[in-house]
Amino acid sequence: AGSLLVDQLSLSLLTHFAETYGGMRAGKAEETGRLAA
Repeated sequence: AGSLLVDQLSLSLLTHFAETYGGMRAGKAEETGRLAA
C-alpha cells in the first residue's frame, strides 16, 4: 500500500509538472507569435 501511495504521488506530480511546463511553453509560443506578428 505504501509503494502504491508513492506511485500515485509521483504520477500526480509528473502530471502537474507536465501541465505546468506545457502551459508555460504554450504561453511562450503565444508571446513569441505576438511579438513576431
